Amino acid sequence: MKSPDSKVGTVGWIGLTAGVIAWDVLAPETLSHAYDRYLDDPVKRVIAIGAVAITGLHLLNQIPEQVDPLVQGFKAIERIVT
Repeated sequence: MKSPDSKVGTVGWIGLTAGVIAWDVLAPETLSHAYDRYLDDPVKRVIAIGAVAITGLHLLNQIPEQVDPLVQGFKAIERIVT
């Protein structure tokens, strides 16, 4: 993936972080507690751990782009929208 000329990704990370903090302060359940609740159910546990693993591997650029489910999902959405 090509690096953009601007630092728009940094703005995205700041927004994402602010959103998580706001949610954890204002919501009746934190995201961490919700995740812990998912781990109590056998099916949700597999999905939750898989989602975190895929997201982490994606962010660390450890999945080849042609098989990265996030990259392929974004490409599919882009094809549908455009």
